[in-house]
Amino acid sequence: MFWFMNDWGKFGRAYENIAENLATHHDIGRVLCILPPKVIPAGKYSWPFVINKLSPKLIVLRQATRLVPENRAPFRLRVWVNSALPGFTFRMVLKFLRFTKRNTLLWLYPPHRHIETLLSSVPHFKTIVQVVDNNSHMESVDEEYRHFSRIQYESLVKQADEVIVSSDANYQVFSKLNPRCHKFENAVDRIFLAQASDLPSRTKHARPRLGYVGWISERTDANLLLHLAKERPDYDLILAGPVGESADISELVSLPNVSWCGPVLYRDVPAFLASVDVCLIPHRDTPYSKSMSPLKLFQYLGSGRPIVSTRVAGIERWRHLVQVADSYEEFVEGVDRSIEFETLEHSKARIQAATLETWDRRVGEMVVAVI
Repeated sequence: MFWFMNDWGKFGRAYENIAENLATHHDIGRVLCILPPKVIPAGKYSWPFVINKLSPKLIVLRQATRLVPENRAPFRLRVWVNSALPGFTFRMVLKFLRFTKRNTLLWLYPPHRHIETLLSSVPHFKTIVQVVDNNSHMESVDEEYRHFSRIQYESLVKQADEVIVSSDANYQVFSKLNPRCHKFENAVDRIFLAQASDLPSRTKHARPRLGYVGWISERTDANLLLHLAKERPDYDLILAGPVGESADISELVSLPNVSWCGPVLYRDVPAFLASVDVCLIPHRDTPYSKSMSPLKLFQYLGSGRPIVSTRVAGIERWRHLVQVADSYEEFVEGVDRSIEFETLEHSKARIQAATLETWDRRVGEMVVAVI
């Protein structure tokens, strides 16, 4: 499996959960998760790769772009080492781990330029291309990256043996390029499945706490959160997650009832959700957000806490369990209703729904469909 970012273990991404559950499947001998090569500064030395063995059947590997500095003699030998050895050692690792053309399924998550190298260097009998979010719709990147993404998506999807998408928008696009296209939404790790409980503000006689967890990026409507915080100064708004370069929350966090606690370790997210009264999905409705299946939605459901969301892709199926808002005013009203009318029965219903959307179930469905 190849994922297009170097973030294993940080955010509980879909690819991590898929890899971990594939590694427990009785018909699968080994899962090798490959991350993008590490860029080595020109004057530094490096090993050809770093391997992290997470279980007997799951290994994470990251190659290096260069091994030795090239700015000293013997120049030609050093250039040859950097051009030949990374690929050679990678092929030797594959051979040692017994990956062959007869038994290897290459599972790719585009877009990334390293994918072209993997297609030619990894022996495989079948290719699966999984499009999680359609990066060609990102607003925060330049047109060159969007163009590359569009071209690679189209090329890979056309030649893939199987294609997996997670949203209706992506299915509408990519099923036209390949009829062997399957839609599987995101799911939830079982560590997020909580016991139904009352709102913390009620049991502690405290101010209501509203929580958002995840990347704060171009999809996040910071103005909506700003409006919410100003309209409800008696509520505390807590943001947890990294802030992308395209996002500006400086005005938001300047308010006395807003706090940003930075990235939260994946294993600590369930406790964070348990500490808030209402979980928020303040996403902008854009072509990029339409291509997503909100992972946090399933995590929120597993917590049992009430959820208020804008009307974004992936929400409609859960409308009976989620307060869906079409305006800033409706979003605030949804928060108010959640705090006032939440019951243990509502909490139990969300958790019960999440138990049917776990990653082990989802990956089992994927295996039946594509393997």
